[in-house]
Amino acid sequence: SVAMKVCRGGTDLDLQVPVADLHALIPRSFVELGLDTLHAIGYHAARRAHLPLDIGMYLAKVGYVFSSLGCGRAALIAAVGKTPTPTPQAFVKALADIPHRQYFQVSWYELAEFRRDRTLKTGFAKMSRAWFPLRLWSCQGSRGGPERWVAEDFPVPPPAPPPPLALAPPGSFTGGDQLVRKLRSSLVTIRFRTDRRLCTEANYTGSAEGFGLLVDADQGLVLTDRHSVPQSLGDVEVTLAGMATVDAEVLFVHPLHNLAIVRCDTEAFKALRKAKVPLLSASLAKGQKASLRGGEGVHFVGYDNQGNTFSVPVNVAAVYLPSGRDEFPLWDVPRFRERNLEIVVLADTPEDARGGVLCDSSGTVRALFAAFDMQDNERQETTEAYGIAANVFGPLVEAVRLQPDAPLEVCSLDAELTAIDVATLARGANGLLPKAWLQAIGQR
Repeated sequence: SVAMKVCRGGTDLDLQVPVADLHALIPRSFVELGLDTLHAIGYHAARRAHLPLDIGMYLAKVGYVFSSLGCGRAALIAAVGKTPTPTPQAFVKALADIPHRQYFQVSWYELAEFRRDRTLKTGFAKMSRAWFPLRLWSCQGSRGGPERWVAEDFPVPPPAPPPPLALAPPGSFTGGDQLVRKLRSSLVTIRFRTDRRLCTEANYTGSAEGFGLLVDADQGLVLTDRHSVPQSLGDVEVTLAGMATVDAEVLFVHPLHNLAIVRCDTEAFKALRKAKVPLLSASLAKGQKASLRGGEGVHFVGYDNQGNTFSVPVNVAAVYLPSGRDEFPLWDVPRFRERNLEIVVLADTPEDARGGVLCDSSGTVRALFAAFDMQDNERQETTEAYGIAANVFGPLVEAVRLQPDAPLEVCSLDAELTAIDVATLARGANGLLPKAWLQAIGQR
């Protein structure tokens, strides 16, 4: 120890300060979980923030689990639930019994803004055990001699029994007009999330939010677009009727069109049905009603950006195949691009519309008002909403209803089609086009 004389408040103090080994204050173990990496705060970070060494775990790399919390890199995880996490061993013990896909409470500090804001923040993270195990790495060996890192994997706990069903108050079902009240039981919101390093079709953030349409209330099948569910590798949550949120799996992603189908967790969905949550399968248009024409009047029913459900009369401006300057542009990085689809364009698209359906006055769905991801002229990612007529997804939905576990087949010519003016086509064909076909085109 070192003898020191310190003056505090006008009083001289004689102290014996022990000499510590700074190497012992550097972390020699760390924890991995779902691409997150954490270790003890360490001497250097603690000295810079004026914190004790046993205050919590330092989030060195943000991965899949703690990105759901909303904290940033260099966050300091102080507790999991009500259990403090001063060491890696205590941190692993607090996480070991949390099952896959279960939310757990976390308390943390943001060290990046710690000099200005020392508020202890609290939120909920979602456990993920499907991709990567909970692993504790420890450095073994004497300092100055051979050292090796040894990993200890912790087993995945059994699935937890379903918690008591938490439902939002159903009072919102009494508001809105007749169409809103009728379709609200079929409209859902969807949240998709994956790690950015595992993005194959998702945007660079790895997360997306959108809407869906409940097409089978018995099996929990939801039709949505590829903006809301861009790929199968990820975590999907579905909020049904604005009252309860359940996990879901990606059942099918259409390889050619902006469509996807997800299936809600079976046990959770059964619990919702048992609790008599108002869930109804949407009525899809068939026959001639399954397509739209320019000039038709329909109703938009869907969500705004604040999550409110509303309806408004709208008019169809055109139904056409984007071609030439209007076609969906190619991505710099290979990603899904819509093609060979006649989109429905509205003359009076509702402002602040997040997504929904186009239906008639009886509530029969004639088109899905979907979000299309694309790249603009400045090479920035943007989203536009267009309608997809029911005759495009109707057969797909029917096939999944009948055989939800059977692999679906999508027939394709593997050719990208483009629109051409009929007059130009007729001139180039030199009168070889069938008259019956020309008459059918003119009537259309």
